[in-house]
Amino acid sequence: MTTLYFTPIFKAPSNHKYDAVDFFSIDPMFGDEAALRRLIAELDKRGMGLILDAVLNHVNFRNPWFLAAQRGEAPYRDWFSFDAEGQHQCWWGNDYLAELNLENEALQDVLFKGKDSFLAHYLDMGIQGWRFDTAQDLGQKTARRIRAAIQPRFPEAQLLGELMSYAGGWLDGSGYTGLMNYYFREALLAWLSGEIAHPQANLAMRDYYEGYGHEGALNSWLMLSSHDTMRLRNAMPELALRQLAIAAQFTLPGIPLIYYGEENGMQGGNDPDCRRAMVWDEAAWEVPMRETVRQMIALRQRLPALQTGRLL
Repeated sequence: MTTLYFTPIFKAPSNHKYDAVDFFSIDPMFGDEAALRRLIAELDKRGMGLILDAVLNHVNFRNPWFLAAQRGEAPYRDWFSFDAEGQHQCWWGNDYLAELNLENEALQDVLFKGKDSFLAHYLDMGIQGWRFDTAQDLGQKTARRIRAAIQPRFPEAQLLGELMSYAGGWLDGSGYTGLMNYYFREALLAWLSGEIAHPQANLAMRDYYEGYGHEGALNSWLMLSSHDTMRLRNAMPELALRQLAIAAQFTLPGIPLIYYGEENGMQGGNDPDCRRAMVWDEAAWEVPMRETVRQMIALRQRLPALQTGRLL
């Protein structure tokens, strides 16, 4: 199934929305729940799905849960961690991002265990699954808890973890169903830039395939760029090499993920420059790259081996 992936769309004060103040409200910047339901319905008519971004590790310090926790109110005080001086635990030293205490069972019920939990609310609405931000911070225990809570009700739901490095051992069938395969990206770009030789690149691809397992590899996203990395055109200016990267992305085990604009050769350096607004001016599009992507999509759709085949 062809699928759209959205970075966070829930109410938050930032432009990136990785700091929610309300998981159960769509940010007005994007619309409202009625608009989301219409989108899901229209995608379904086209045989397409939608994956949303779940940021379960932290919230904005203006989140009502955190404000209540600062006042010492139950049950919210135990949804966060405070030291003896009353300072909250924050994500990577960012005071405005208060880390959630995912060991708290009441919070687990709100986020993923309960019948009307955050994750279940939107799965009930018809989304195809979730991508989990900072999967390494959530940990494997939380991943297993999420899978155990969600899979009985939504057996087809995709649960993908964001891991920026090699992730062998994370896909044991009890946690995430797939991963964002940045390891593939790093190995492929290193090979195409001449940093590693052909045998090393082959071994790296076999590493991820064997480490993730066949089903895990097939359910993982093959990344060449994202909102967290330099765009492909900036990382590799030569068109022929980028076309070869696209060919590998569509023929190795996994799900090709095209970051918006990459099909047109959009440019952008490291974050946040890689998050430029979409270029809609067709005169600025890189036509050969767009045609390569179109050809590879058609080839993958035509050949089942490229969708489910094994790496021999």
